[in-house]
Amino acid sequence: MKEDTAEHVALFIDFENLARGLEDAYPSDFEDKLEAEPILRLAEEYGQVVLAHAYADWRFRTFNQFQTDLYRQGIELVHVLGKQHIGKKLKNAVDIKMAIDAVETVWTLPHVQNFIIVSGDRDFIPVLKMLRRYGKTVVGVSPARAVSEDFATLCDRFMRFESLLRMYQEGGEPLKVNHNGYPNLEEVRNALAQIMENRPNGVKGAQIKPFLRRFLSPTFDESEYGFSRLTDLLKAMPEVVQVISHGWGSDITVLPASAEPANVKIINPAAPSVGKEDSLIMQEANLNRYRFNPNSQQRRHIITSLYQTMIREEPFKLVDVFDEILEQEDDLSITTTVLSKYQAVIWQSRAFIIEEDQQDLAIRERLMRLAPPIDSAEALIFRYEASIAYKLSQAAHHLGQSLGPARLARILGITHEADHEAYCQEILSFNLQIAQEQDA
Repeated sequence: MKEDTAEHVALFIDFENLARGLEDAYPSDFEDKLEAEPILRLAEEYGQVVLAHAYADWRFRTFNQFQTDLYRQGIELVHVLGKQHIGKKLKNAVDIKMAIDAVETVWTLPHVQNFIIVSGDRDFIPVLKMLRRYGKTVVGVSPARAVSEDFATLCDRFMRFESLLRMYQEGGEPLKVNHNGYPNLEEVRNALAQIMENRPNGVKGAQIKPFLRRFLSPTFDESEYGFSRLTDLLKAMPEVVQVISHGWGSDITVLPASAEPANVKIINPAAPSVGKEDSLIMQEANLNRYRFNPNSQQRRHIITSLYQTMIREEPFKLVDVFDEILEQEDDLSITTTVLSKYQAVIWQSRAFIIEEDQQDLAIRERLMRLAPPIDSAEALIFRYEASIAYKLSQAAHHLGQSLGPARLARILGITHEADHEAYCQEILSFNLQIAQEQDA
């Protein structure tokens, strides 16, 4: 099994747009505000940055004074001539080069799931539409004076650069909440009250930001109000909403303040506790990245739902599978994000067969079938848990430890089941066989 690379990040910075936007807003000290560190911190929240480019005509002092700092931070400088030799300006030269590189990345680095676009120019709208069509996550960043609302609307998340600066102190730690100088929260309270008015059973956490952007502004982001996380902003308004957590790695549910939390259907959310050493190996394996839930009942319920939706004569697309499950599922903690994380783990276990001529499409858009050995929900659960066990084995090796059947059973939360150690030994033997086949 190979490690999943779905959480890789590509960063594209229109440095001319960034510098000029800040220079227009802060003509006397824009150089002091122009830092790449906050952008890199934001990018790292979405995974490992495997590509980072900054585009400009680096001959001009407005831009070239920052070259050394950008280079030291691992950002590749892409030189784009802004003028022809006869002095005629090349219109949108940086935009064109950046757009071409972003599109090329979709094809040459298909494992890159997250794109951070530092711009705000409407010229990028066709590129943003293409990235979304291929199932990519798009995060936009721009100075307040240099952003198009159309650009912001097409981003999964949009942040003003000035707000991003305020989110980080020296050393890169998120700022503590301080509302001095931030917009009034009353408009957010009013918007949340309207959202909740006709939704007594609440909404999934993943739906809240799109609602707020619709009610307030396409450029809405919690950082504008002094919060580094949307959940923290919501929890600061207990008179309007209440936030219900569904356990480690799951989405939240946002309810009206007057609602009864007991009315929200949650499938056995409590996860078994693990010891310090087991917790350490889980962190080393980065299981939270895959939304791994130590509660075996809830975890296996989701995998069973995936199997029941995938088992069909005709090939399926994951995007259709997810939509079908969400239409039927009452558990508000199950979202597209959660399902995609489960799919990413199952993908590594060789559980899918891709139809011909589908390799260039986004994973969710590919036609595929379950591999012939997967003939029951139990078989798919086994593959998922074997994939998790592989990650744990790698982590244990890095820590100089071992992963035996008893320890694996504790982490999988199945010690209450009969023959749990024999089951875990079967998983470890399966992974060993796969590794030997790969080495052969």
